[in-house]
Amino acid sequence: METTSVLPLPAPSITPSRSNPDTDRQLERLRIAEKSARIAAKRITEFRETQAQKKVQFAIDAAAQKKARQKFRASNQKVYQQMGIYHLTGEQRYQLLVEEKKLKKAHDQAKLKLETQQRWYNVKRAANLDKTAETLAHMEKLEQLEQQNHERWHRETVQRSLHIKQRQAALRKEAKTIINACTRSDGDNYEGLSIRKFR
Repeated sequence: METTSVLPLPAPSITPSRSNPDTDRQLERLRIAEKSARIAAKRITEFRETQAQKKVQFAIDAAAQKKARQKFRASNQKVYQQMGIYHLTGEQRYQLLVEEKKLKKAHDQAKLKLETQQRWYNVKRAANLDKTAETLAHMEKLEQLEQQNHERWHRETVQRSLHIKQRQAALRKEAKTIINACTRSDGDNYEGLSIRKFR
């Protein structure tokens, strides 16, 4: 009877395997890319949270500004109604004020010119006690011219007042049409609102 000898298994090698430099570089690049991705994701999340907070704060500020404007307009309602400009916007009021200042400046210049002419005639009349009929007629003509200028200024003021009232009626009609056509509340979405609305 033959006996078979069993050979022992080779012992595992305890010599450390040499690492591949290319593999190590790839792993390092992957770790750097993963870290960069985490940082980028964190920054994107923080940016979105900041933008959401800004959006909410903008909506709160817009509502507060609108409330302040409504309160200011309500406090000046009586004065604006007496002036006939309650339903005009701030830009329209500014344009009206500029036009009124121009008209007043032209009226003051005409008045100053007439006063200068009258002063010259008054000095001449004081120096020469003999008032000729021509001088008196010219003085009368100047007074008539001043009266005509004043009446013309008054007519233009009345016409502007009528024009303002007509514009108010048109604006009220337009506002009523817009309100009737509106299908959502004012506070549903602030993102779609125009910046002009908060001015």
